[in-house]
Amino acid sequence: MKIKNEYTEKLIAPSKYNPNEFTSVGVVCFYIFMLVAFAAVPIVFGLTGVSEKLQAVAATDYYLYAVISLCVSQGIILISGVVFSLIKQTNPLSGGGYVFRFDFTPMLFGCALICGIQVCFSALHTEFSESASLFGFAGANEPFVIKGSPLWAAVYLALVPLFPCIIEELAFRGIIMRGLNRFGGFASVVISSAMFALFHGNTQQLILQFLGGLAIGGCVYLTGNIAQGTVMHFFNNLFAEAFSLVSALYGLSPETKSVFTVCTTLCGLTMLIIGVWYFIGYAKNVKRPFCVYSEDETTDVGRVECGYGYLYGREKKKIPVLMSSAEKNAQASIVIDISKLGLFKKYYPDAMRFKRGAFVGLNKEAKSKTLAVILIAVAIVIAVVRVAASLFGF
Repeated sequence: MKIKNEYTEKLIAPSKYNPNEFTSVGVVCFYIFMLVAFAAVPIVFGLTGVSEKLQAVAATDYYLYAVISLCVSQGIILISGVVFSLIKQTNPLSGGGYVFRFDFTPMLFGCALICGIQVCFSALHTEFSESASLFGFAGANEPFVIKGSPLWAAVYLALVPLFPCIIEELAFRGIIMRGLNRFGGFASVVISSAMFALFHGNTQQLILQFLGGLAIGGCVYLTGNIAQGTVMHFFNNLFAEAFSLVSALYGLSPETKSVFTVCTTLCGLTMLIIGVWYFIGYAKNVKRPFCVYSEDETTDVGRVECGYGYLYGREKKKIPVLMSSAEKNAQASIVIDISKLGLFKKYYPDAMRFKRGAFVGLNKEAKSKTLAVILIAVAIVIAVVRVAASLFGF
C-alpha cells in the first residue's frame, strides 16, 4: 500500500480510528431483540407477580406507575443499546461521519420544524386513532386527566421529554439509522422512522411518531450531528405535553376554543414552512468528506481519491473527483492494493466507485444486503403484529 496523505491513517492504524460501522444486519437484529424484550417483560412480570403490584400502584397513584413504566421501558432500550455498542466496539453518539455537538442555528430551526409537525398533523393523528376505535379497536385518545400525587405527576412530566430524547436517539438514530445507511440516506431515514413509530406499539402515537421520525432522522442525516436529533426530540416531547395541557383547557367558550385552534394552526404552519425552507437551503450546502475508488483492470492496484464534496446539488454531478479539502487544495489520492479492498471498504463506509455511468457505494454491493432486506421485512411484520395486538387489548 502506498501512503500519500493523512487519510491512510485509518488504514494503517485502525486501532486508533473508530469507524462506527454498524451493519444493516446487525442493527435490524438489535431492533428485533428490543421488540422481543418488550414483549417478554410483561410475561415475566405476570409470572413473578410484579404486574399485580404495579396495578395496585396504578390504582393509588397513576403517575408513580407511569414513572416506573417509563424507567423500565427506557432502561431496556438503554441497556440493549449500550451492550450492542460494546459488542460492536463503536460509539453510537459520534464517529463514522457523525458528531455530537451543540449547533444553535440548525437546532433552532429543527425545533420549529418538529413543533410545526406536532400542530399541523395533530388532527390527522387524533382522527386516525379514533377511527381505529370505530372498528372496535382499543386506541382512541383518552382525555388528559391528572390522577394521583402532584409530586409524581411533576416527576413524570419532567422525565418524558428527558429520557427518550437521549436514549431513543441513541438507539434509533445513533445505531439503527446509521446501520441502514448502506441503502442510502433517504431509505435509512424512512425505514428507521417506520421502525421508530411501530416500536411504540400503539395507534395513538403512530402518525406523529412516523412524521417526527422523518423530520428528526432527516435533520440528523443532513447535519451529521446526533445532538440535533436529541434536541429536536426533547422539544417534540415537551411541546406535545404543553399542547395537550393547553388543548384540554376547561371552562372556555366554544368561540374562544375556535380562536385558539385557528391561532395555533397558523403558528404551527408557519413554523413548519420555516423549518422546511431552512433545511432545503441547508441541504444544498452540505459538504461531506468521502472517497472515490477506481481500479485498473490491467494492474493489481486501485486508486482512491479523497476529499470534500457537496452532498446534494450540481457540484457532485459535475465533479467526478472531489475537492481534497474545504479550501479547494490540490487533489490527493491513495494507491491501494486491491487485496486490501475489504479493509478499505470497512474504514471508508461511504466510499464510491464509478460504475455504468454513475457513482455507487462499494458497501451497497455487500453479499449480506439480501439478508438485511429479509430481516427488515421480518422486523416490520413483528412490529405491526405488536401494534395489532395492542389494538385488541393483548
